[in-house]
Amino acid sequence: MTERNRNFWIEVVLLVLIFASIVVAIIASELEPLNKDDIKLTTGDLRSFAAAGRQLVTQHQAGQLTETFFKTQVELLDDKVSSSRKTLIDSDAEPDAKQPQRAASDLAAQIGAAIDQIQSSPHNESSAAQQLSSLENKTKELEERLKHE
Repeated sequence: MTERNRNFWIEVVLLVLIFASIVVAIIASELEPLNKDDIKLTTGDLRSFAAAGRQLVTQHQAGQLTETFFKTQVELLDDKVSSSRKTLIDSDAEPDAKQPQRAASDLAAQIGAAIDQIQSSPHNESSAAQQLSSLENKTKELEERLKHE
C-alpha cells in the first residue's frame, strides 16, 4: 500500500467517524426529556407566533397585504405552531417541567385554533386577533414564570 492510499483511507475513516458522532449527538439530543429551558424557548416561539398572527390580521385589515401573501403567511404560521405543539406533546419532560409542558401545549392548541379561525372565517379576523393578543400575554406570563423558577 502506498503512502497516498494509506492517507486516503485514514481521511475516509476520520470523515466517517466525524459523521457518525454528529448523528449520534443529534439522536441523543432528541431523546433527552424536555427541561424548563426547552419549554421556555418553545413558549417564546409561541408568543412570537401569536404576535405575528395578530400583526398579520392588523395589516390585512388595513389593506397593506395582498390576499395571497396573507394566506401564505398564515399557513406558514399554522405549520410552525403545529410543529411546536407536536414537540411539546410528543416529548417526555423532566418531572419538574411536566406542568409547564402541559400549559405550553394548551397555549399552542389555543393559538392554533385562533389561526385556524383566521383561515376558515375571514369575517372573524378581528376576534381571532383579539384571541391572539390575549394568548400572547398568557405565553409571556408563562415565559416569565419559567424564568424565575
